Amino acid sequence: MVCDGGKPVADVRPSLDVSQPDLKRLKEEIREEVAALRSTGQEFSPKETADVARRAAGRPAAFDATSVRSMIDLADSFADVGLHTPPVHRFRGLIRSVARLTARMILTLSRFITDRQRNFNHLTTRSLMSLADGLERSTAGLAEQVSALEELSRRQAERVDSLEAALNHRSEPAESSSSENGPVQPEA
Repeated sequence: MVCDGGKPVADVRPSLDVSQPDLKRLKEEIREEVAALRSTGQEFSPKETADVARRAAGRPAAFDATSVRSMIDLADSFADVGLHTPPVHRFRGLIRSVARLTARMILTLSRFITDRQRNFNHLTTRSLMSLADGLERSTAGLAEQVSALEELSRRQAERVDSLEAALNHRSEPAESSSSENGPVQPEA
């Protein structure tokens, strides 16, 4: 039993003599590994969902594309530097009108400066939106791969269970016949 990142992992010990496997020893090793996994509270077959595995690893469950898009849209709404006259709420009456007129003149005169910044801001938000789209597509692709791997893992676990059952079925008649005949003596 090897511990990998806090999770017990079964040892894979290759048998030296493949032609004559020691069925009793093999069954005992399997029982020990299953008992060790059950003692830690884990099930023998891989029935763990992807969300449980991610939470255990301390990672977020999924990419939240909606919130990322809303943040990018908000940034895009502020990208137009120098296009709109500020409301100038601090002032009242005639002073407010003069302040708005002054601000409008300053913004008009400085458009050649703010034009580059405005273009940069829009290009940046478009790039971020493209990255968010790509990340969403990648996340969806990875989710499909994870589900395919989980299905493969489930099938492999079923195959191991069926092979173990066949091994138990084969070894039972051999064990009963060897106990009736006594120990087998090698021929000289």
